[in-house]
Formats: sequence, C-alpha cells, structure tokens
Amino acid sequence: MTTLTRDQASTALERYLDFWRDMRVEDVPTIKGLVTPDFYFVDPFNEVTSADDMVTLLDHMFEVCDDPRFIMKQYGVSDQSPDDKGHWHGYALWDFSFTPKRGNTINIEGMTALTITADGVMAAHIDHWDTGQQVLRKIPVLG
Repeated sequence: MTTLTRDQASTALERYLDFWRDMRVEDVPTIKGLVTPDFYFVDPFNEVTSADDMVTLLDHMFEVCDDPRFIMKQYGVSDQSPDDKGHWHGYALWDFSFTPKRGNTINIEGMTALTITADGVMAAHIDHWDTGQQVLRKIPVLG
C-alpha cells in the first residue's frame, strides 16, 4: 500500500483548506478534484456522501447566502502514523461568516476533522460547531 509522508499529507490538507478559504461560486465544481468520489461530509445541518452531492450543497449555500467566508485559524496533520488504510487525519479550526439573503451576518466558530487518503485527497470532512449558541439563538422566533 502506498502512503503519503506527513509532509505530503500536510500539503494535501493545505490545498484543500485553500479551496475553502478562497472559494467563490465559480470555484465550487473544483472541489471534485480535492475529494474522493464517495466523499463524506457532515455538519450539524447537512450530510452528503459523494463529491457530486457536495457540489450541490455548496451551490445551494451560494444561492441562500451572500459573501460566505472561511478564515482558517489553525490546522494540522496528526503526528501519529497513518491508519491501517494509509489515511492521515487532520483538523482545522475556523471562523465562518455569511449573510443570509434575508438577514444579518452570522459568524460561526468551529472545527473540522479531516481524513486524507493515500492519494492526497479528502475522504471525509466532519464539522463540529454549536448550532444553538451560534445560529438558532439568533433567529428571533427561536432565540
């Protein structure tokens, strides 16, 4: 089994995070070159299981939000060895801001657990953030 070195996994992670940091609506389809065909993405509101579904999700984000922006505060690849599939595990701490088409800007702080394949693309992206404090509380009817 071919595996990446830790440095190669770090480069793959940085390339993936650059996509999120610099993302524009016209860039959305390029995510397919950074993830596996059966890419798994989950956050508190969404779950997708393919690169094609991820494109659909991101297209939808741009339809309902103005100016979505990610700021990567910290990220890295585990100093452990790759797992038994040759996958490295990484993380990112980030700030995400967006303005719903009808609403005020919302800022979210979160973290992502990432799985980097031996081919240098992402197999999984699992977001963790507090929906109650950071989103639901800001909706007048709920908060």
